Amino acid sequence: MSSQSKREEQEQEQVWKEIFELFDRDKNGHISRQELGHVLRALDVDPTQKELDDAVKELDKDGNGVIEFHDFKAYMQKVKRQSYDERKNEMIRAFRLIDKNNDKFIDSKELMATLTSLGEPLTEEEVNAMIRVADVNRDGKIDYEEFVKFIIAPCV
Repeated sequence: MSSQSKREEQEQEQVWKEIFELFDRDKNGHISRQELGHVLRALDVDPTQKELDDAVKELDKDGNGVIEFHDFKAYMQKVKRQSYDERKNEMIRAFRLIDKNNDKFIDSKELMATLTSLGEPLTEEEVNAMIRVADVNRDGKIDYEEFVKFIIAPCV
């Protein structure tokens, strides 16, 4: 593991620890079922009652009704992975919707047609500018990797 990924992993663990401690209201080193619901909702994961019950069953290994940090961390890593996978699948679907001819590239015509159909008609110059920004390898079209980087790139 590279030193950067090790550092990122340590930073993520510190974040999970801070979240855990924040919701461990009575500071006993455990999170109750109710506290877990608060954690998940605060992290923009809105579980159904059944999903919360399933999470508690999965996390409360010894059946004592509380969740310890190491179990909480493992569960949050799983939730984060699922969230990443969902976003990735959404990106793939979006890319395929724009890639009308299924050649695994988005060209200016496909982008213009899609934006127009979504009520965002742009000029050819504006669409070409978007392609230039996203087109890292300068081949005049956007492949999937370039698309993802363009979509998730922070606005500067």
